[in-house]
Amino acid sequence: MSEGWTSWQGHVVNGVFPLGRYLGCSNHSGVFLTVSAARRPPEVAVKLIPTNRALAESQLPRWKRAGALAHPHLLRLWEWGGCQLDGLPYLYTVMEYADQTLAQLLQHRALTDDEAREMLLPTLDALAFLHGRDLVQGQLKPANILVVGDQLKLASDTIRHVNAGTMSANTPTVYDPPEARHGSSSTADDIWALGVSLFEALTRCPPSGLGEPREAIVLPADFSSAFREVVVRCLSPSPQDRPSVTELVAWARGRSAGSAPAATIHIADFRNG
Repeated sequence: MSEGWTSWQGHVVNGVFPLGRYLGCSNHSGVFLTVSAARRPPEVAVKLIPTNRALAESQLPRWKRAGALAHPHLLRLWEWGGCQLDGLPYLYTVMEYADQTLAQLLQHRALTDDEAREMLLPTLDALAFLHGRDLVQGQLKPANILVVGDQLKLASDTIRHVNAGTMSANTPTVYDPPEARHGSSSTADDIWALGVSLFEALTRCPPSGLGEPREAIVLPADFSSAFREVVVRCLSPSPQDRPSVTELVAWARGRSAGSAPAATIHIADFRNG
């Protein structure tokens, strides 16, 4: 997939945003470094998504809504719209440039229990902000847990209303809860994805055995004792059995007493492996 995206380096989006260094891709989007004269620092990121009329009509209003949100642990969206590259239609959104993602760190090492706790509270802070507005992050996973300066932030371009459909009809992944396969959606979706992300952060691989929607997950015997109970609860097959953000905050604060401040993840911690 990356070869197709890197071919766009050097192109310019709408005559304004030159596509610089290729930063990464998913199965439906590519991200590049670009510059914006209106921002300080001028280095920002631009995400491109191949589009059609139906996708544009559903996605652009979501980005507009997300762009109006301001929270210290949500990545800012600055601009969004449609463009063409060599005659092909794309959607684009310009956002804060992140120094690193959790997924990049996990290529080298797992988080310690203390680092996982340090990641958890700002993540929950952002989720509480969204859930209180009937919004969900929508695609919580290590690639969407980012560091900007000394702040941990969640990706914002995936934010949607609780009852809105997902951005596209992609094949469900391990980060999608069992009920998503039947079209059901709630704030418990984010809790499931958080449980998967915590498991992955501590082990460097996503949990297995999640294919059976009625079966509770069985964690490895050597899984972190500090996080065992909370991860099992987050990965409850029934959304009603998953903890709320409020419950998770209370748990995290209780378990984090006396530890380092949990407001940020330090860049040095992410980059040392």
